[in-house]
Amino acid sequence: MNPFECSSPIETESGWTVQTSLTAESPYLRGHFPGRPILPAVAQLAALTQATRSAWDREVHLSAIKDLRFRQPLFPGAELELRLGAFAGADDTRFGIFLEGKPVSQGAVSWTEEALTELPGHAVFEAKAPSGPPILLPQEAEARYIHECLRSDEDSLECLAFVPGNNPFRTESAHGCVIPAFLALEMGAQAAATHEGVMRSAEGGEASAVGGYVVRCRQASFELPQLPADAAFRVMARCMEAAPPLRTYRVEIALEEQVVVRGLVSTFADA
Repeated sequence: MNPFECSSPIETESGWTVQTSLTAESPYLRGHFPGRPILPAVAQLAALTQATRSAWDREVHLSAIKDLRFRQPLFPGAELELRLGAFAGADDTRFGIFLEGKPVSQGAVSWTEEALTELPGHAVFEAKAPSGPPILLPQEAEARYIHECLRSDEDSLECLAFVPGNNPFRTESAHGCVIPAFLALEMGAQAAATHEGVMRSAEGGEASAVGGYVVRCRQASFELPQLPADAAFRVMARCMEAAPPLRTYRVEIALEEQVVVRGLVSTFADA
């Protein structure tokens, strides 16, 4: 599935450029957020993957994110230019996404051509009434991944996550329905927002959804290129640094007992 309408790649001295636009009809905007659609940070990674495959003519998958900064939200109507590095094998490659000549995201990532050979063992998500504190997130159903808070304390939270059936990241493969592994980073970001909401409520604050944006991701690694879309994911988020409204969380996303995605995610929370 290639939801972005990208131009043909143009080769430059340092790599490639690709043009694309963010239309109001983009499936990635649905539910994120109601009344104020904003492109999720992980959807920028989807655009990057699509453009890189086209430019390099290789079926690559993200294997790691060394450091990636998201400098501003992207709204419908944005005309974007993706600037991609040349193919460098397993080495880090740099990229940038630009709006009107100014960078909206920049970073260094690594790729792999290793395809998924089989789905890992996993528990299938079963929809049940959640227990524990309410999940207060501004995303609507198809863009919301956190189902239940399993445990929380002052510094951390563990929760159960899943991928809704109408989510645009789901694709069919030879191994069944899958999602790109980097989507788990959004689960981690939503776990971070859930933790902040739980803590606000515990401190006597108003119980309300905590909105915000991912502003940085680093030291992220993906054990597999794709993950089963029907899985029950366990998401752990631990606050490592807090200077409100900015917070940095170490996140781990697991299938059964196997951690499949980990990294540091920094978020900017709305007041």
